[in-house]
Amino acid sequence: MENILLLFFNYIVLFAGFIGILVIGIGILKALYFFLKNKTFWQIRVVLVKHILLGLDFLIARDIIETVILKSDKALWVDLASLVLIIIIRVVFSFFAEKEMDQLMEDHSEKINMSLK
Repeated sequence: MENILLLFFNYIVLFAGFIGILVIGIGILKALYFFLKNKTFWQIRVVLVKHILLGLDFLIARDIIETVILKSDKALWVDLASLVLIIIIRVVFSFFAEKEMDQLMEDHSEKINMSLK
């Protein structure tokens, strides 16, 4: 039973990592498309940041599951310290990116909303 759960969580980790990278990749492609369509810098930036933030959420979830569940008996404290550091960096990045995105949306809301439709 334990092996089945470990296998299940391994697949969850792979899936969450894949989804996170896929979301960020889609954001890059959308931003490139907007760039080629001569959208403004602000419009491109908002699209890209939204996708990066969502992708990072999936990657953080993957790291938590991988460290806490799958590596529970191997150098746990070193892995937990690494996980905490990674999460802090990603959360700080997410906080400032979201703050910047909100400011962009507020400053350029009419232009961004009309062009994203």
